[in-house]
Amino acid sequence: MWDIIFMDDIPDVFRNSYQTFPLDLYTDSFYENRRDVIEARLQQLHTASSETLAKLIADIWTTQEGKAAALVSWGRFISLQQVQSLVSCLGGLFLSGVFRRLSKDLRHCRGGLPDLVVWRTHTNHFKLVEVKGPNDRLSHKQIIWLSELKKLGATVEVCHVQAVGGKSKRLS
Repeated sequence: MWDIIFMDDIPDVFRNSYQTFPLDLYTDSFYENRRDVIEARLQQLHTASSETLAKLIADIWTTQEGKAAALVSWGRFISLQQVQSLVSCLGGLFLSGVFRRLSKDLRHCRGGLPDLVVWRTHTNHFKLVEVKGPNDRLSHKQIIWLSELKKLGATVEVCHVQAVGGKSKRLS
């Protein structure tokens, strides 16, 4: 959705060339300002094959890699192939659902997404995992996201981590 986020024909959302996001990104008007192109892209993603998803990612990766953008962490992936593997595994139906929610209300939806994505390329299976430490609980936003992700067909899991051998454990 890079090209949609950085559309230059929306009035007064880019004031200098150093901005890493449009000024309306975290407002209610972001979706409204781009409704038609967002809906067209979501429809394209919804029905996209793995090959189409891989091509869409490759086009953006090769033209934009390394550019500063508020929603992108280029170092998160080791290669274009790794991103393509993940996107193909997630599938267009799932991605379009997540992007729809984020596009309509990023300000309130950016928090609460699970900590981990685990996937197997050869089986096209993935799992989203929220990790919780001792005495930690799911937030309201996390509960909502986990429910939404399940509705989109994702396998979700909450992993509760126990402290082992911490300072409170003393050897006698």
